Amino acid sequence: MPSDAQMRFDASIPIINTTGSVSIGTTASDARLKDVGHPFKRELEDLEKIQPRHYRYSMDNALKLRSNREHIGLIVQDVQAAIPEAIDANNTGYLHVNNDPILWTKLNGIKELKRSLDEHRLRTRI
Repeated sequence: MPSDAQMRFDASIPIINTTGSVSIGTTASDARLKDVGHPFKRELEDLEKIQPRHYRYSMDNALKLRSNREHIGLIVQDVQAAIPEAIDANNTGYLHVNNDPILWTKLNGIKELKRSLDEHRLRTRI
């Protein structure tokens, strides 16, 4: 049985969305819990390689995902070519997108745009 502290702070609370996919609600992020590695460097160039698409699950898909409505999302093979850290496989061998690395790529992209804007402002200053 988990302790009271473990029950109050679950590092990975699963959230099941309408398609049956599981997302992680929180992540233990305290530096005291981590062996911190090198910075994650993906930026705008990587984001430009992926394109959200409208899709429906095939009626006869192997995971029995509901095919009765349209979704907007990413195709895992496209993401795999651009941000391979964002790809996970389940126990059936099908690939899934983990949105966390995409989120951090967006954050880095915003920083990249800010640097570019700051440089432009310096160059055009009179």
